[in-house]
Amino acid sequence: MLSASSLIKVLNITDNYVVLVSRTPVANVAEYGTRRNAGILPPRSTQEFLVRRIVKKSVVQSIKCDDKYLLFSTTVSKSFINSEHCVDLNKFFDKQSGQIWHIRELAVVLEPAYREGSPDGMPHTEELIQVIPHELRFPFVPDESISVTSLIKVVNMTDDYIAFHPRYNVANMAEYTMTPTGGILRPWSTQDIVVTRKSRKGVLQSIKCNDTNFLYSTVVSEDFQSDDLGKFYDTEVGVIWHKLELGVLLEEDTQLQPSEFLTHNETESTLDPMSLQHLKDITNNFSNERILGRGGFGVVYKV
Repeated sequence: MLSASSLIKVLNITDNYVVLVSRTPVANVAEYGTRRNAGILPPRSTQEFLVRRIVKKSVVQSIKCDDKYLLFSTTVSKSFINSEHCVDLNKFFDKQSGQIWHIRELAVVLEPAYREGSPDGMPHTEELIQVIPHELRFPFVPDESISVTSLIKVVNMTDDYIAFHPRYNVANMAEYTMTPTGGILRPWSTQDIVVTRKSRKGVLQSIKCNDTNFLYSTVVSEDFQSDDLGKFYDTEVGVIWHKLELGVLLEEDTQLQPSEFLTHNETESTLDPMSLQHLKDITNNFSNERILGRGGFGVVYKV
């Protein structure tokens, strides 16, 4: 079965705690699901949901799609977080009588495939990750002394732990770096990556750019650790890597001045990377007793 993913962001615009539950009509021509189909949003917070679309067997697919994805929400008190209802929000949704639920209907829009060989606008099932947006977008700056940046989001589309690492085309007319340089994604999680572009010295620059870069990904175990994913990529024998190609789109923006562009040094992270095992140790294996709250990027733990 073919599958694809879409990332949505839900905003709580109230001063209350809000319970959110997703449902899909049985009449849909495809199946939809998330790793967590229910959650609690604190006041004035956001939450990202990665929705996976799976084509049903023996069902004729068309790029014109009438499927719906439903979001139900209701307000609760702060004490609800520590109540028995919070343990199973789906049961709370199904059984709680007298609760007023608000429904938001999301339409499904299918777009043509952005890579060849992907039928029905869906990426290959063998792809482990997606990148949003599908290409690297930068303002066109021919000055070789100025670096510009682009923000992308790497999405793990699987139920596995995924290691990913970038590679850059030596024939590019500019130099590229990614921060962080690779990483390990938990199942159905995302990672923001800052990509920096700097024109090569002595290379004629054009707004029409054929530069390409690559993200390689592979399935790893939950306890996998590596201090150097580049070395792991170069030396590990027998590992199956999946290649995702990223094109480059340069956009002319006359409103930006050179001083407004970020330099390479300004985008470098001063944070030291942490291994999954270290995070487990300092959070007591992600214990519920260490939870401070939930926000737009996930659960916040006390260490």
